[in-house]
Amino acid sequence: MLSRYFAVDGKTLLSGVAGVMLMISLNASAAIVGTLVVDSVNDAGGDTTHGDGSCANANGDCTLRAAIEEANALSGYQTVEFNLGGSAPYRIALNDELPAITGTVFIDGDSQGGGGSPEIEVDGSALGFNDVGLEVGGDGSTIRGLSVINVPRAGILVTADNCSIVGNWVGLDAAGNAAGNGFGILVEGIGNVIGEMVPGGGGNVVSANQFYGIFIGVGGGSADDNSVQANIIGTDPSRSEKLGNTYQGILVNAGDNVLIGGDRSLGAGNLVVNNGRGGIALINSDSSTVEGNVVGTNANGEDWGNDGPGIEVKRGGNNQIGQTPEDDTGNTVAFNTEEGIRLDSTSGNVVSANLVGGVETPALLPASNGGPGLRLIDANGNTIGGGNDGDGNLFWTETVEINGGNNDLWDNDVMLCGEPAIRIDGLGNRVGAGFGARGNTVKQCLGAAVAVVGIESKGNAIRFNVFEDNGGPGIDLGEDGADTNDPDDADAGPNGRQNAPEVTGIDYDYANDQVSVDYRVDSSAANSAYPLEVDLYVADPNNPEEGLVWIGNDTYLEADAQSTVTTTANYPGDHIEGHLVLTATNADQSTSEFSRAVRYGGIFEDRFEQ
Repeated sequence: MLSRYFAVDGKTLLSGVAGVMLMISLNASAAIVGTLVVDSVNDAGGDTTHGDGSCANANGDCTLRAAIEEANALSGYQTVEFNLGGSAPYRIALNDELPAITGTVFIDGDSQGGGGSPEIEVDGSALGFNDVGLEVGGDGSTIRGLSVINVPRAGILVTADNCSIVGNWVGLDAAGNAAGNGFGILVEGIGNVIGEMVPGGGGNVVSANQFYGIFIGVGGGSADDNSVQANIIGTDPSRSEKLGNTYQGILVNAGDNVLIGGDRSLGAGNLVVNNGRGGIALINSDSSTVEGNVVGTNANGEDWGNDGPGIEVKRGGNNQIGQTPEDDTGNTVAFNTEEGIRLDSTSGNVVSANLVGGVETPALLPASNGGPGLRLIDANGNTIGGGNDGDGNLFWTETVEINGGNNDLWDNDVMLCGEPAIRIDGLGNRVGAGFGARGNTVKQCLGAAVAVVGIESKGNAIRFNVFEDNGGPGIDLGEDGADTNDPDDADAGPNGRQNAPEVTGIDYDYANDQVSVDYRVDSSAANSAYPLEVDLYVADPNNPEEGLVWIGNDTYLEADAQSTVTTTANYPGDHIEGHLVLTATNADQSTSEFSRAVRYGGIFEDRFEQ
């Protein structure tokens, strides 16, 4: 893995994401009909004559208020620029709420000439409780390069479609000091761009606000196809001071096909740190993507965690949380006070290529979240990892908890974690996949590699994984230590407490690197669904209660029930001696614990080879 931290400032020349380029293409194709130039910070009085092409209040000054009123009265695409005398910063102290923008208007704070940081502050200290700083109600409008501060309700409210909010500081003054609004940026429309990747930096800094940083889908109304990219949320622009928003950094309350982040190598990822109630949350959102973000740590790998889950998906479904390539579009999730990633009452999501519970600076270091690295709560039909190169997540120092059914865990690494590494409470989950797909690696965790709990938990298949140097059994049904097989397999519990195979004989063929195993499974047809798939593993030499290397499988038919059969498996050449362990997975896909380890090959104490 390469570093995940150093391209979150939006300073890049390329995008590759069509939605992010919306503002550029819109502005390039739209003919600028007129330009209005604000020349006064005074907010006394609006435009005297609307629609005459001239911006002037009763004193002859072009104020921001007068410019918006005049732009609204004109047809076509209007630009509002600034040419203010004196020295920066220029503070426009609002006496009353500004009129909503209703035309297609580009308010260009960068036109004052600051570059890199806003020189113009829009200060709402004198506004009423329900007032906003700037309301963008005209489709295709752009707000760029402003500092919006001290507004009781929201710094910027977007009620229109296809607008761009880029390069603003929302909740910080022009010096980067906290001057929070109620909310940072509220979005109700469709197809809006909140932060973009352009030369000089197009991301917003959204920090120190009293509620949410960026809130999409205000009031539960649909806000589809919006993008949130290249923003800094919860810190100052230099990323040296914690200035979190009180609630989530980014919340999608209702909205489908929302993009949060993007290719980190192109500067599209958001930095989301030090916020209350969590970092990024999708609520009632379908088909949205959260990728390439750094959530809970700064560029030095320090603890800047959000107070809550790092990334949360609740209700809705079919969302993508990280994807390959991992160094570009996986999320880094560290130091948050609750779960790294939480899926709650949701289905059809894919969680791939994320680094959870660690940071790379550039060495990979522990950076644990306060809860499991991943927790599924009543969540069904989700995929954690995947079957292609790079799809797997790295849960570094983090456990995984699955409550739900029909979830797939493929190709993930779970390392240096607590106990158990993976806990399952539900029906029909798969830890590891079928032939040709990819198992998980669970290594150096304190307890069992996988525990299945809950008396009704059935059909959980645990196959083709690599379990190494863990502190407990590879598979623990009931989270109560290794079971002893019962006659006829009549007991009940997690995975029906399926009996493990019993090895009665073993022979190793050195010439052909092949092992021959005699085994039986004491499961009557009345108590176990046949046929059984019996998997053979080389045992972990440090913990013979778990399988390290899968070497083959055999189908144990109902006709063989409780009888001894023989199977053979080809061995990797570097395993000429050791122990063998077996599991049985019945036709309902319930996997047993590992069998008692049986030694093969090598030299015994009597100095004779086996």
